[in-house]
Amino acid sequence: MSTHARVGVKLDNHNYLMTYVHYDGYPEHTGKILETMHDSYERANALLYGNHIRSLLEDGKVQYFEDGSAEEFETIEDAMNGVDYCYVYIEKWHCYSFSGTKLVKCEDMQFSMRKKYYA
Repeated sequence: MSTHARVGVKLDNHNYLMTYVHYDGYPEHTGKILETMHDSYERANALLYGNHIRSLLEDGKVQYFEDGSAEEFETIEDAMNGVDYCYVYIEKWHCYSFSGTKLVKCEDMQFSMRKKYYA
């Protein structure tokens, strides 16, 4: 089973421009690659101008699907529809997920893998 995510940036109008990531959307993979290989607004923004993302590779390269494009969302909650994680670049990467029905930052989640990664 795939761990789906969205990655994107916050726009000047306070909406979010996000694209879909199909595989390995969890923080220990996608989060780590975003923080190490796509670590500026320009690099984050560049991810949004291809098709939907199949996977982010460990070397920072991106595998794109042949279709799909970035979408604008009013809230992170809206962007979370159908995915497990959302990553938003606002001066640095921020990761969000749901804990039950509550939207939380990934570093606030209470299980060991998240604590290890964000320590």
